[in-house]
Amino acid sequence: NDEQIAEWKECFDLFDKDKDGRLSADELIAVMRSLGQVLTASEAAETKSACGGSVDFDSLAKLLKERGPAKTNAASLVSALEVLNPSGGGEFG
Repeated sequence: NDEQIAEWKECFDLFDKDKDGRLSADELIAVMRSLGQVLTASEAAETKSACGGSVDFDSLAKLLKERGPAKTNAASLVSALEVLNPSGGGEFG
């Protein structure tokens, strides 16, 4: 949807450090992590190579659409709950 694409574009622009409209492998990994996706260095290198050496926004959007929504794992849920319940008493608020 448009809101999701706007979020992707905002992340892309934030991590495109030299503002050339393309992401390096390290920048791609950072964008994916910020969007809740895990991308290994070898996956980033493979993606970058398939995109002609660096990844533009359209390529990033295609990759994100292919991968589907970010998966939430148990560890991230526990971390979020600990933030909401720092005393560990089981109450939120």
